[in-house]
Amino acid sequence: CVIFLSSERLELQYRKYCLLWLLLGGSSRKGRSKKEAEDHTNRPSPGGHERKIVLKLQRTEAKRKATASKK
Repeated sequence: CVIFLSSERLELQYRKYCLLWLLLGGSSRKGRSKKEAEDHTNRPSPGGHERKIVLKLQRTEAKRKATASKK
């Protein structure tokens, strides 16, 4: 049984942490390779805010139908 001094134990833990960080990379990639992380990122849409426009049009149509049915 090997008895480590506290400084030696801390140094060993630090080296293990650094080695794991180098091998596994940062947590932002969630275990993916750089290529996979790059492939699964959100890309900016060249057209702008299509989702917001579509939602606005859908809500307008729903309101129009609701007011037409009340008459």
